[in-house]
Amino acid sequence: MAHAKRKTRKLRGHVSHGHGRIGKHRKHPGGRGKAGGQHHHRINRDKYHPGLFGKVGMRVFHLNKNHYYCPTVNVDKLWSLVPETIKEQANASKAPVIDCVKAGYFKVLGKGLLPKQPLIVKAKYFSHEAEDKIKAAGGACTLQLALEMALNQEMACVYAALILQDDEVAITGDKIATLLKAANVEFEPFWPGLFAKAVEGVDVKVS
Repeated sequence: MAHAKRKTRKLRGHVSHGHGRIGKHRKHPGGRGKAGGQHHHRINRDKYHPGLFGKVGMRVFHLNKNHYYCPTVNVDKLWSLVPETIKEQANASKAPVIDCVKAGYFKVLGKGLLPKQPLIVKAKYFSHEAEDKIKAAGGACTLQLALEMALNQEMACVYAALILQDDEVAITGDKIATLLKAANVEFEPFWPGLFAKAVEGVDVKVS
């Protein structure tokens, strides 16, 4: 927008240029930076920055943010985690395996559509909708947590069997279970018996 004459032109010849006598209109009359936020600038802070000062809520002692870390992926993005070579080879008889944890996702959610192609999905958690959609496509859901727990139980059973073998005691499910309970190891009730049957008549070794 054109101006015939700006204010600065009108003020030419006036010593103070509209800002008072010597020393006025200098420095920082309201204080520097964030000064006066709870005093002479309080109205501005309350109006335009509500909640800037003060604390809200409760403290959480020894907060471990990793405990709540759970990145998610929806079922419509699952196929983007599969390499192109495996996509080409995939058919109704051979289902590709998708390890979501390795790809950086812990939980699978149910948003979107899934192609009518079976696939095996490994993750720590599944929503009900995601599980239904994967199974409806002929696939399967594998809980990573359950797998890890099973592996730990198997190792515990191996060490219990080694102790029994060193003491020249017959390896039975009951004796393995007794040792695991004594060591405060959590285990599924069927594991010791299953492991004892598996190693019956075999020398237990740890490689």
